[in-house]
Amino acid sequence: MSTKKKIKAYVTKYALTSGILVVEAEHCTDIDPNMISFGEMNYAHGNDWYPTLKAALTRAEDMRQRKLAALRKQVAQLEKLKIEVVEVNSPTEKEHADGR
Repeated sequence: MSTKKKIKAYVTKYALTSGILVVEAEHCTDIDPNMISFGEMNYAHGNDWYPTLKAALTRAEDMRQRKLAALRKQVAQLEKLKIEVVEVNSPTEKEHADGR
């Protein structure tokens, strides 16, 4: 039987894919003060969980903004990309002139 303290926690680890998970978790202070376990074999550490919904929503919004910035950067790189045609296994001009 576990003697770990049960708490309500808001898991933000999957906020951008599954949403914020509201779980009843065990606070694993004996292992790490920033760690919880929930469900069968699920763990969350550090910034992956929060004790309040407000803090979890703030973190999820930060995650969303960072992801949007990364995607904007990726789109900008793709817009600048010039597609090149590269011949492979064709003789160079020198090799062609040498009869190779």
